[in-house]
Amino acid sequence: MPTQRSAATRHFSGTYVEARAKFLEAAAQRGATVESFVLEAHRGALGEELATDVALIGPIDAKKLLLVTSGTHGPEGFSGSGAQVATLNDADLLSRLEQAGVALLLVHPSSTPTALSA
Repeated sequence: MPTQRSAATRHFSGTYVEARAKFLEAAAQRGATVESFVLEAHRGALGEELATDVALIGPIDAKKLLLVTSGTHGPEGFSGSGAQVATLNDADLLSRLEQAGVALLLVHPSSTPTALSA
């Protein structure tokens, strides 16, 4: 019997690379407009590319915008990323935002305290 992934496993990650991949995949599945800002001067603790990824769902000229950021203070990077991925997978919420004329802008963190190397 196949096992189903729990919401925690589906949305939350243990590494920066995994968190970023889940965010970008969920954004693509929702048809979001995505722009990535690579931090050329920095690499992650494991040598990985670091970037701030921005996903927009809804019209760019929407009169209302819901801005959701994560990782601003560092320690909440993984939990914030998981919350953003869960938001991207919440069809009911996204439908209600669309009906209300609200665009959604998600700013995904470029790193976590353990991801950024000196």
